[in-house]
Amino acid sequence: MQEMGSPHPFFTLPPDNTVYQMLVTIMLVTGVTLWGCKGQRGVVFVLLPFALFIYGSRFHTTASTDRWWLASPWMMRIMNSILMDDERVLEQPMVLAGLSQRLVDHSVKFIAHHAQDDRPFFLYHSFTHVHIPMFTAANMSGRSKHGRYGDNVEEMDDGVGRILNALTEHGLDQHTLIYFTSDHGGHLEARENGERVGGYNGRFKGGKCAGGTEGGIRVPGIYRWSGHIPAGVTDDTPISMLDLLPTTLHLTGLPPLSQLMPHLPQRELDGVSIGDLMTSRKQLPPRVLLHHCKGEIHALRIVQGNATYKMQLAGYKFKPGSTQCGWGLKTCCSCYDVINYSHEPTFQPPAGPLRRSPDSYQHY
Repeated sequence: MQEMGSPHPFFTLPPDNTVYQMLVTIMLVTGVTLWGCKGQRGVVFVLLPFALFIYGSRFHTTASTDRWWLASPWMMRIMNSILMDDERVLEQPMVLAGLSQRLVDHSVKFIAHHAQDDRPFFLYHSFTHVHIPMFTAANMSGRSKHGRYGDNVEEMDDGVGRILNALTEHGLDQHTLIYFTSDHGGHLEARENGERVGGYNGRFKGGKCAGGTEGGIRVPGIYRWSGHIPAGVTDDTPISMLDLLPTTLHLTGLPPLSQLMPHLPQRELDGVSIGDLMTSRKQLPPRVLLHHCKGEIHALRIVQGNATYKMQLAGYKFKPGSTQCGWGLKTCCSCYDVINYSHEPTFQPPAGPLRRSPDSYQHY
């Protein structure tokens, strides 16, 4: 457990603080992996989210453990743009160009170090890409036809490849469960110097700030475990980030959380394991997925076998003549000032089955 906590915490948060509770939830996966596999050559767990951040009231924030790199340009006024490895200052001011490669260098060294012993480890690598601000190393800049955003995607792709190659080089790929994901869809509202830099959600409505639209909640979800999960298989079953913990417990052969951590309050996990779905194509049991925006439920999705139904509880202020987010108070997709369908006397929100082809259905 030396990897999980620092004797000199960077931030002190009370147990009832929301950010603290979110951090505990993330670290819980680390604890389960380390405790449950003690004394055996178990499964290494690598999590590769490319835009997973903990949110403060009006800025992005982060915290520190012995293996956490502090990298948040939004905290410039507080941190004076310092890049740190726990208590050691690496850069002041922080140099954004090439930051992604330097973080990957750190993770590659971490893998090499832990490949020398038999203890399972958990690596959480959070890319600075493809989040704003858009910055790229000199050797990666201008390569993509899709501007700065495309350069960011290519640079991140290169970093993912280096981490995967490191696992293969040290003979860990057959013992490694990898998950690649994001915390939200394209940030369509984001602009820099008059240029939209927040990505593209295609035909799906809305963006990052709209908690109940397909453009805001559809994200990549890629699992890889060589020799266990079939390669090259795509499944369109709706799942949730809440499924990550129960899936990890299942695939690593660990007992339920109540047995691993009996001191925790006894409660059911909100997610379900999708292990059998990936390994043997077994359908998930019927379930309801709730999509929140801040403290409100903006949409719900019902999954029953091959049928999926959804209900929209909030409407957004799209750009006139479009189903995409605009920029400004009247066209910005957000959690606030939405059209609340549930308060209508004759409440009939959009609902219907999701077709296999996106072209055959109006996406909300």
